[in-house]
Amino acid sequence: MEEAAAAAGSLEEQAMRLRDAIATFRVSMQAEVRPQRLPARADAVQSLAQA
Repeated sequence: MEEAAAAAGSLEEQAMRLRDAIATFRVSMQAEVRPQRLPARADAVQSLAQA
């Protein structure tokens, strides 16, 4: 019986740690994500030529 109680306590602690870790990466469903604008190919070539 004591082993079962200890195991249950350990599982609860692990669940709390996992919940905290996941919360770090949680993103709001309403968050707006915009892709980063990449320079046009001609602009990239020109900037490399000037470097």
